[in-house]
Amino acid sequence: MQTIRSMRQRGRVMTMTAIAAVGVLGLAACSSSGSDTGSSSSAAGGDQTITVWHYFSADNQVALMDKYASMFEDAHPGVTVDNVYVPYDQMNSKLVSSAGAKTGPDVVVFNGAETATIALGGALAPLDDQLSSFQDAGQLPDSVIHKVDGTTYAVQGYVNLLGLWYNADILDKIGVQPPTTIDELEAAMAKAKDAGYRGITLSALPNSQGEWQAYPWLTSEGFSYDSPDATAMAAGLSRVRSWVEKGCSPRRR
Repeated sequence: MQTIRSMRQRGRVMTMTAIAAVGVLGLAACSSSGSDTGSSSSAAGGDQTITVWHYFSADNQVALMDKYASMFEDAHPGVTVDNVYVPYDQMNSKLVSSAGAKTGPDVVVFNGAETATIALGGALAPLDDQLSSFQDAGQLPDSVIHKVDGTTYAVQGYVNLLGLWYNADILDKIGVQPPTTIDELEAAMAKAKDAGYRGITLSALPNSQGEWQAYPWLTSEGFSYDSPDATAMAAGLSRVRSWVEKGCSPRRR
């Protein structure tokens, strides 16, 4: 689960639009009564509350989380789902600190790229037992199952795509067709720069958003997480750096 941040702006020929984070669902290993951020509480034989932490703030996302809560409550009489918003940039630290304090949520929606960090911080419980009894487990591709040292800690609810947006009016003005290859992209950026435009904008944040946007340029040089070749990674990053040095990509927004 995640949000889409569009950074398309007037005067920029091409803008990379990325998903802010690849969200996954995980069981928290830190829940108990008494958390000030939203904790689980249950009484034997009585009503139960399941606390879910998430980082969604857009109205449609919040509405979807509320709908999921209602569906679960309808299917499990006596259970209340408490959705608690936690800012995206605070999620990891809050999860790890709540694990140490034995407080926190029962379920968490978080950035899948952070699975190892959160799991090794003791904030996630293994999911293998639950997954093995899930009747549709066989339909889940391996790419959405996140493991650490062979143990499953999270499963993605869905996956997203990365797209390249462009300003059609500007491309028409400078006589450029939408690029379909890296070479065509670089030629288009150079022509846009010569015409006085700012070229392509990318996220260079030192987090998963920056990683997500960098991935196409890394894979274009042969890099993959299954085969993390340092030479390929250096080539991909050097290519992007050359865009900045040539003035085809601004240093800041």
